[in-house]
Amino acid sequence: MRTLQSQILWCARTQRVLAGVMLAAVGTFYLFGYRPTTDNLRQLERQLAARHAELRENQTKSSIKTEIAAHNERLKLELDRIRKPSKLPEQSQLIKDLTHFAEAANLKKFNNAPGKNPMRSDLFLEQPISLTFDGDFVSVFKFLRSVEEMPRLTRMRSMTLKAKSNQPADAGQVQATVSMNMYFATD
Repeated sequence: MRTLQSQILWCARTQRVLAGVMLAAVGTFYLFGYRPTTDNLRQLERQLAARHAELRENQTKSSIKTEIAAHNERLKLELDRIRKPSKLPEQSQLIKDLTHFAEAANLKKFNNAPGKNPMRSDLFLEQPISLTFDGDFVSVFKFLRSVEEMPRLTRMRSMTLKAKSNQPADAGQVQATVSMNMYFATD
């Protein structure tokens, strides 16, 4: 039988062993459970912060892209409004329009003479045309403004205005010679 003293010693040793086992369990839990989990949590928090920063950056970029897309749409609409080369079958209609503008501006002796040698390129055909007419300066200006506002692509190469004569009846009357090019699509 054990003595009380030996039982006290045995209990004291058991307490020390249990304390060591408990300390080892806490150390093992810290090394293999708590520390890896908290390291993983910190890493996930850093990734989350990086993703939030990336999201904010992408939102900024996407707002710029939507602004650029809206600007591109405005430019496309503006490009659609810009004059384009007419189709070649529209040449007679273009000359009719010029004649109509001359009549509307009360021009006299209106003559047009299409050039004989149109210049052809990959994208368009350039047809020279010469116009001669008489009228007062305001009528000539009205005609030229009408030609400029046409939705067709034309370019005035040269223009000559001369006073008609020194007669008082011809005051303000001019003779105009205009050389212009009409452009036609070659598609």
